[in-house]
Amino acid sequence: MRIEVYEKYYLEEPPDPEWWANVMGPKTPLPEVECSYRRTYIELEMIERPIEIPGNKGELILRMWTGEEMTIKENYDRFCITLHDFEEMEDEDDGD
Repeated sequence: MRIEVYEKYYLEEPPDPEWWANVMGPKTPLPEVECSYRRTYIELEMIERPIEIPGNKGELILRMWTGEEMTIKENYDRFCITLHDFEEMEDEDDGD
């Protein structure tokens, strides 16, 4: 079963922190990089677990069994409930 998520991506690559510190000075903060979200569908079986981002109520990290991580636009608590519901539906389908 697939689940729809909105994956965060950067419109341009953020600068390398080491390069930035060498060029702009170690106390100069990295510039904010513009980002957006794209709809994508992932297989439930690919998700190892959701990871809460402390202080961020609008995004979370999905860790896949492959080790890859994806930041998505969703509330952590709401996503966990949805994920649980989908997994229960999948278990019911397997039991038939």
